[in-house]
Amino acid sequence: MTKIVFKCLRCGRCCKNLFREIEEGLFGLNVFPDEKELFPKKFVSPYIGIGWGTSGPKYVVSYQLNINVCVHLSKDNLCKVYDKRPLACQAFPLLSAGPFGTSIPDPNECTFVEKVEKEAGSLNNLFPITPKKFRAPQGWQAVRKINNRVEKSYTSHLMDARVLWRFDLKNKEWQIASAF
Repeated sequence: MTKIVFKCLRCGRCCKNLFREIEEGLFGLNVFPDEKELFPKKFVSPYIGIGWGTSGPKYVVSYQLNINVCVHLSKDNLCKVYDKRPLACQAFPLLSAGPFGTSIPDPNECTFVEKVEKEAGSLNNLFPITPKKFRAPQGWQAVRKINNRVEKSYTSHLMDARVLWRFDLKNKEWQIASAF
């Protein structure tokens, strides 16, 4: 079994590629309600909501940055708010997929991942991604915190959590992501 030990190379790519475009829309870096105050209001949009509504969710449980480059990235690729940075930033290069596990970003989003993949091949062969296969202790701690926060927000509104909404930055509208 291959073991990879993450070491940030301070390339700044993770702070310069915050948008994720998927079939369902365009989405930014996830920030929790208590983290959104780290950013100017104009750069924060809703992200995940839960609950029945006619044009959107009843509760917003997380937010997203609506800019592709973080305002806290310095010219020398360092974070100006490193000690207070959002959990998603603390977890990087691990990407929490909630109950679906954890993944690693594309090589164009992280120089470390790019270098490892050039030497060892695709990191997809590490699936499922685990702390034994991919060493990033602070990242794994942050992933656990993210998953706990998400679970808590859903369990505190059990009936409303049956409908999950996402806010698409491209169309500036709420979309139902799933309904149970």
